[in-house]
Amino acid sequence: MERGDYAGAREAASDLGGIYTPEYEACQRSQIEHVLNLVSAASGLIVDLASGVGTLVERLACCFPDRQVVVTDFSPRVLRRNKKYFHYLGIDKNLDFLAFDVRRMPFRDDCVPVFTSHVGLQNIRYPRRAVAEISRTLKGYMFATSIFYPKGDLETDQLLRENGLADLCYMDSALKVFTESGLRVSVENLMEVRAQPTPRSELLGGAGFDALPVKEMAISWCTLVARH
Repeated sequence: MERGDYAGAREAASDLGGIYTPEYEACQRSQIEHVLNLVSAASGLIVDLASGVGTLVERLACCFPDRQVVVTDFSPRVLRRNKKYFHYLGIDKNLDFLAFDVRRMPFRDDCVPVFTSHVGLQNIRYPRRAVAEISRTLKGYMFATSIFYPKGDLETDQLLRENGLADLCYMDSALKVFTESGLRVSVENLMEVRAQPTPRSELLGGAGFDALPVKEMAISWCTLVARH
């Protein structure tokens, strides 16, 4: 994808067997479909937070071609790549691209009809300020797919704490953060699945797709729905 070989990138992405377990992939697809159903019942502009590679954005653009979607990320480089890719797919007609830190959003109070995010919020370090910004700018609903880890595993706990990610990676603390920010939050489409660490690369010095989970464990996929 970085080289502009979008056809090759799509072919590679369609054959990720062994990277994630079938059960993990099924949970992810289920959450995306759930978010799409929720978005269909809401109206107005959609702002997708921490869009990353744009997995959810692609589905939003295809399912709601007449709705404006703002694709966001901390990295301008990621957004430039996404812009070229979505143009290649022919689905960029109503897409805008905006780089910013979710902890300092460039929106006025009470103005965003719909926020979405696909496992993006829990990748934000020290995310309490990000949730406060969602609360400040949200006019309607937030629909965010999330993965929660079980508490009590020392390696996982240490990794999340050291990287400032723990607040939104455990269900109880995530719900508390949203509630303390003045939002009503509910957990929908909750699914538990056994997850395994993703394979490590032999060519890139042990790099991998995801650092978590660090070992086989039961994790929870869900969709968080927040509103005032």
